[in-house]
Amino acid sequence: MNWARKGKPTSEAEVIAFEQRIGATLPADYRAFLVTHNGGKPTTPYFSYPGADGKPDPTWVTRFGELGLSASDLNSIEYRPDYYDDDLPKDTVVIAHAASNDVVLLYVRGERAGQVWYKCFGMCAEEGVPEEQLYFVANSFDAFISMLRKDM
Repeated sequence: MNWARKGKPTSEAEVIAFEQRIGATLPADYRAFLVTHNGGKPTTPYFSYPGADGKPDPTWVTRFGELGLSASDLNSIEYRPDYYDDDLPKDTVVIAHAASNDVVLLYVRGERAGQVWYKCFGMCAEEGVPEEQLYFVANSFDAFISMLRKDM
């Protein structure tokens, strides 16, 4: 994967500290990503998720979250703006921010553990789709990364 902007280097110790804060062990593929890349802005940001009508709906990652930053920093994996309120599913971590204030989530516990999902906050509401829309994207973080393309 190529990067327009890379995250700051992190360590296994920072990943472990994050896992302790969230009370869950991250999937191995995502842990490896954090230690190797620690977030950033990819040059291949585009992917599709099954929209409300079941047809592929294109979108893009604006940035992957980084460890080691203040939770109020927009680039932090722990950044949670007020508009999220209680709208994020339990047992998820926001691994990336996407177009229209949407987010890419990774389940870290439960039967969906390891799966990547897309949560609509922006365009879904403007198109008349309920804002609580949540869409399955991939069975693993690595599978999600392999979906990213340079163009829509």
